[in-house]
Amino acid sequence: MSSIGKVVGTVALLLLGLVGLAMSLCGGVFTVSSLGDTGMVSLLVFSIPSLVCGLAVLWIACRRLRGRLGRPPES
Repeated sequence: MSSIGKVVGTVALLLLGLVGLAMSLCGGVFTVSSLGDTGMVSLLVFSIPSLVCGLAVLWIACRRLRGRLGRPPES
């Protein structure tokens, strides 16, 4: 793979990680707020899947980035 492809792939993984982080933070905030108020319990239907999917996306992006950054550069 060319060096430009590696840079674009790394940037795409970083953006994917940021999206996952935003999803998990949003899901976490709404989960905590809906557990504190009985009128917002119906939000758990959306907040828990958002939290879980965001963490999964973040985990996948971090594993790929660690694998990409851990390899020595090709000569």
